[in-house]
Amino acid sequence: MDRERDVVVSEDAAAAAAAASSSSFAETRVICRVCQKQFAQYTCPRCNARYCSLPCYKGHSVQCTESFMRENVMDELKQMQPEDESKKKMLDILKRFHLEEEEMDSEGEDVSILSEELIQKVMSGDEIKLEDLSEDEIKRFRQALASGELSKMIEPWTPWWKKPSARSIALSPDGSQLIRHVSVEDASISDPMADQESISEIPEGPESSLPSLKQLTRAEPSPLLAVHLVDILYCYCFTLRLYNGDWHSDPFGASTVAMSMSKVMGDDAKPETVSEALTACIEETCSPAYRHTGGFKFAIGLVDDIISLLSLGGNALVCALCDFRRLIHTSERMFKAEKLGKTERARSTQKLRGADRKLYFMTCWVHEQPNEAWPSLARLVEVQKASLEELNGSSQLHRDDRKKDAQSKLFPPPPAAAAAAARSEADLVARPPPPPQQQPGIAWKLVTLPFYVVSGGVGLIAGSIRLGAWVAGGVLSRSLSLIGFAQGGGGGDRLLELPPSAAEAVDFVAEFEREFGAGRGPRFVAEGFADALQRAQREYKLLFVYLHSPDHPDTPAFCGGSLCAEPVAAFIDENFVAWGGSIRRTEGFKMSNSLNASRFPFCAVVMASTNQRIVLLRQIEGPKSPEEMITTLQGAVEECSASLVAARIEAEERLNNQRLREEQDAAYRAALEADQARERQQREEQEKREREAAEAERKRKQEEEAQERAAQEAAEKEAALARRRQEKAMALGAEPERGPDVTRVLIRFPTGERKERRFHSNTTITSVYDYVDSLDCLKAEKYSLVSNFPRVTYGPEKFSQTLEEAGLHPQASLFIEIEQ
Repeated sequence: MDRERDVVVSEDAAAAAAAASSSSFAETRVICRVCQKQFAQYTCPRCNARYCSLPCYKGHSVQCTESFMRENVMDELKQMQPEDESKKKMLDILKRFHLEEEEMDSEGEDVSILSEELIQKVMSGDEIKLEDLSEDEIKRFRQALASGELSKMIEPWTPWWKKPSARSIALSPDGSQLIRHVSVEDASISDPMADQESISEIPEGPESSLPSLKQLTRAEPSPLLAVHLVDILYCYCFTLRLYNGDWHSDPFGASTVAMSMSKVMGDDAKPETVSEALTACIEETCSPAYRHTGGFKFAIGLVDDIISLLSLGGNALVCALCDFRRLIHTSERMFKAEKLGKTERARSTQKLRGADRKLYFMTCWVHEQPNEAWPSLARLVEVQKASLEELNGSSQLHRDDRKKDAQSKLFPPPPAAAAAAARSEADLVARPPPPPQQQPGIAWKLVTLPFYVVSGGVGLIAGSIRLGAWVAGGVLSRSLSLIGFAQGGGGGDRLLELPPSAAEAVDFVAEFEREFGAGRGPRFVAEGFADALQRAQREYKLLFVYLHSPDHPDTPAFCGGSLCAEPVAAFIDENFVAWGGSIRRTEGFKMSNSLNASRFPFCAVVMASTNQRIVLLRQIEGPKSPEEMITTLQGAVEECSASLVAARIEAEERLNNQRLREEQDAAYRAALEADQARERQQREEQEKREREAAEAERKRKQEEEAQERAAQEAAEKEAALARRRQEKAMALGAEPERGPDVTRVLIRFPTGERKERRFHSNTTITSVYDYVDSLDCLKAEKYSLVSNFPRVTYGPEKFSQTLEEAGLHPQASLFIEIEQ
């Protein structure tokens, strides 16, 4: 049967179904086989019986309805694999935790730690020390300490966030504490009971006002801070619970526990979801190092503590973070007194300081958040808690089943009990189905929904709350368990890498090749219908759809004789993109309803249209010969070849236009870069010229200043020389008259000029030098007076001699020798 019509695949499911059904009624006009009153709208995929409604379908054959529904529901369950790695990780944690619990349960009864003698000593009030214990008793004591048995002897602590006073925590608008405790300076009058009570009270808030985030960083706060807060609160509650609320007794150990528990502060991790943060914390809680605290049950209690703290609001969170900071500060001070290596001390101190900075930043961030944010975060943590508890319940159920199996193998039931159990199981299997008038159950409604509704709804949930298939799978499995379906083992626990639709396509291709031979038939694509439709659209081909009905008697002959015939397969591979699906699987069954398949074997030719619709070009129902197949497919190709060619040409034009625009943009960018480079070069050259001109001007000014400075120095020197001449001329006094005690001295200058003067014979050589200095005939500053015959130099060593002592009396001739 060949016909064309539009099939809606995404928006109004009811309108699409009505349109498709009315079109089918107008052409087939088949009466319902069951009620014989209404026109048939549907076809049973098992026996090809035509029916009009769901009651008629459920009433025509119990074998068809029950078996088909059960198979599809089980297939649906198997395909709903979690997309979140944390679910598989959490299941591994729970399995490992329960296995370790079984080993601990099988260890036998408890053994008394102390001997009878030591018990009597304790009862008498005497103090016992570790040295009083034997090696066996010390070993038992440490085992009891590690297993948490001794913790039962400690009075349980009530967390401060559980107290009524925690609901009325008040801080100032700047975040500081409104009421502060007055410290008692005299330690001798402190009350131990008061100290113990103060530890149990609500922790104080910040001692000073909190700065705004803008003062701490210029960047915007990360949106993941709320997730990191969950990690920090879990670590804080874990530490306080572990130390029974009194971390002051061992701040160093408490900080070590806190840093090992918190991945955000200890390992600088950055979890992106609440699920990831809680999973990492719970995994650490269930690890061998901390499993003595209570394992998963204790971890769920800590999640409740987080919810309680978030419900109290921002002020309580600020107080909790401040208490956490005090723990880190106290530990850091105590750490300095520990005898550790320099490297280890520096590394640990750096880690503690980093944790302190993170806590301070988190405190400021929490203070600025509105109070409406915390109930929303608390509800999200509650959703994660419900998912974790459901996973733990499933793991506990598997654990109980394993115990029952082991017990049944060790202690088989008596024959009478086994027979009774067999009869009960047979009665359960043979139980008649509900009457046709009963409304379909949840599972049937889910399976019969159009595929675009189911996939769209699950995608919306997964995208909105980022929990993926974990929550969706958990809710669905819980709903199906209410109506008697349970997920089977085997592949149910494995995490698929492919989407469900692609996994179904891969399985179909493998089954088809296994049944009809590898390499025979069309090359079916191993991907979902939507992806195959997009592939056909990209390749400008039509989509060939084959719906495989394994139970139909005509299927083997059609597949082996027609579909796998070489001409048919070659024609399909050349002109179509081939997609196949089994109606036993989810997507194949949904496509059979969407395409209104009324008879098998069923083939169709479709192509993508606008508004998320597909156009049904050809519909081949029932067994066909290879010639009929090729004729029908050839007609579809001929009808759509023009539109496909036009679409290809249009796409090529768009591609060419895009390429042309890219080339033009590239040319424009190249020209722009060239202009910018040229402008940059011109600007650099101009700057270079300006620098050179400025340098030349600077040098010119320096030279002028040097010349002015030299001229000024020369003038000052000349003036000083003139003053010295005048002073020395005045110091010489008047020239004496000729006489026996007067010496006549002739001075010859290098220029040939001669000067003569009379001196008293008792005048020193220095006076002769002063006379020469008072004359303007000599410009040199360093010179010596020398006599020729005999040659005598009258240097500084002879300045104190008189003229007579120097042998220059009564007359002498001296010449000036300038020193180099």
